[in-house]
Amino acid sequence: MKISNTIFKLYNYFGNLRIAIVFLFITGMLLLAESQFEEYIISQFSIINLQIAFSAADFETILNSWGSSGIEFYKKYLITNCLFAVSLSLLLLSAVSHYKLKLNAEYLPVKKDLSFVASLIGYLFFNLLQNVLHLIIIEAQYFSNAIVITAGISTIAKWLFLSLCFSALAIVYFRFRRLKVK
Repeated sequence: MKISNTIFKLYNYFGNLRIAIVFLFITGMLLLAESQFEEYIISQFSIINLQIAFSAADFETILNSWGSSGIEFYKKYLITNCLFAVSLSLLLLSAVSHYKLKLNAEYLPVKKDLSFVASLIGYLFFNLLQNVLHLIIIEAQYFSNAIVITAGISTIAKWLFLSLCFSALAIVYFRFRRLKVK
């Protein structure tokens, strides 16, 4: 099957332990940088409320309460968050690939492999969509209910897809551990 060969090539490349370590380092550095932003933003602003705002009026009220320096800080955070999302996706792909190769790539059928890859793509897509929509709203000062609702749904979807990615990683890891113990 052509899809399974493509996925195996993907796993073969990203399953290299050195690649995983590089992505772990990059993700760790970006997480450290992002945590500096989050500490500042959460202590002074309500970023979570902004991300799950479902009305343009609420979004505008929260954003206006931050002032211009808070908004500039949040724009930098969004750019860092985009890089973090890409790095975390590659780290998760690398970790699952590593364990899949250790399991000889036979313990998850192609259908489940596709669902994992789709979950990674879903997480990355919705995270980037949320960030881009927030930047559009902020830069254009265009507080549309449709855009704000789409951004809020994107926030919820990204967390759902990320949960699915971690679930797939846990399944592969525990299968690996179970076989290693026997």
